[in-house]
Amino acid sequence: MWVVIYLGVFLMVLLVAVHYADHPEGRVVALATITVLLTVVVAVLSMLDRPFGPGVRVQPDPMRQAIAILSAGHVGGASQQCPATPRNTADRRVATIPSRT
Repeated sequence: MWVVIYLGVFLMVLLVAVHYADHPEGRVVALATITVLLTVVVAVLSMLDRPFGPGVRVQPDPMRQAIAILSAGHVGGASQQCPATPRNTADRRVATIPSRT
């Protein structure tokens, strides 16, 4: 995946440089803007690639709590049935689309 990301960044910079070949002042502004933007995007992707590492950190406590609730088999909470769902199959109605024949 990282090869594709870096290849895409390289191609975007190359295409901007080629497009602004005749306009040096526009090329500098465009290349600076796209370089900053793509650097930020790649930096954020690299931080999100390791969610439990340094930088952006995700705490595993809510996931552990949900697993504990589901494992214990508590009634209610995360394992409670949705009240909008019918309790038995006799209450379920299937919508049909009329045919155009």
